[in-house]
Amino acid sequence: MKKWKEYTKPERAMLITIGILLLLILLTSHRVKDGIQRGFDHFFSTPAASVENNE
Repeated sequence: MKKWKEYTKPERAMLITIGILLLLILLTSHRVKDGIQRGFDHFFSTPAASVENNE
């Protein structure tokens, strides 16, 4: 791998951007997972333990 000073300015900017995006993904992955789980729980809730029969 090249040394940092051997990279051109656009290459350095791209590497910094990729690093920041990876860091943000790692920091927000737990929050996203919780949000998805709450969404599934809302739309696909567990069935009621008992259902009344109105016959």
